[in-house]
Amino acid sequence: MKNQVTRMTLIQRVKDRMDQQSWEEFTKFYSPYIMGILNKSGIQYEYVEDLCQDILLRIWKSIESFEYDPAKCKFRTWLGTVCRNCIYNFYERVKKKQNNVDMDESYLPPKEADINEIIEKEWQVYIAKKAFEKVSKDFNEKALKSYTEFQKGRDVAEIAKEIDVVENTIYVYHRRVKQAMTREILLLVKELDWD
Repeated sequence: MKNQVTRMTLIQRVKDRMDQQSWEEFTKFYSPYIMGILNKSGIQYEYVEDLCQDILLRIWKSIESFEYDPAKCKFRTWLGTVCRNCIYNFYERVKKKQNNVDMDESYLPPKEADINEIIEKEWQVYIAKKAFEKVSKDFNEKALKSYTEFQKGRDVAEIAKEIDVVENTIYVYHRRVKQAMTREILLLVKELDWD
């Protein structure tokens, strides 16, 4: 609950445009999520960072008017909408520059259903990465490697040989890290979805 209050408080503090520290904390926390959306949306690599900055600028300009009301939408829904609108605006600008002459598929925006799916999947990836960052502090290197390699579907015997443990240890490590991940993901979802 404390983290939930902290994240909601951060959103309130960011509304004060003079609070540079809060804005830096906000951008550090949410930029990886925004970048993930952009990378999966077909935006060409050379434009991703600039578009991320455009999105952050749009957020900075409009967050003052954001009112948290769980009956209407979650903060991440609002954030996803800002990202989606900026992505479509980007493609419109490219289209105008190209004057519709020989536009190849790399300049066509994703369909709305596709972009919504990207936004949702990237949120899940983002939450999992945040959870892994947190639980990584509680486990040794062998436990973490057991978990990540097992998750990739690698053979248990190969993993055990590679990190020099018996096979049963891989299962124990995997179970422990997975339990910690599940707990942390549930906490993050509660904190960041504000239901």
